[in-house]
Amino acid sequence: MPRRNGRVVNWKIRVNEWAEVFKDDDLNNKTKLKMLALVLDKYPVFGEDDFSERLRDASSIEDLHEQEVMGEEIISEVYDFADQNLIWMGI
Repeated sequence: MPRRNGRVVNWKIRVNEWAEVFKDDDLNNKTKLKMLALVLDKYPVFGEDDFSERLRDASSIEDLHEQEVMGEEIISEVYDFADQNLIWMGI
């Protein structure tokens, strides 16, 4: 059983593909954001907060710095949502 905050938990959902996208250093930020959106599309629970659409919107921002900042903000929200809902986002 995995641990969360020092306690054994039973994860409701495992999203291992999420970590695979992050590990791929050959992808640029725009592509990673689009691929992360595709991963979230597979799990309806994430649709409640439109995370996929927001990641796609961030990927279309032309200013690379702004794109990165917006993407990181949304990714942080995804992690918070996952933590609250016992969703494992990969290693």
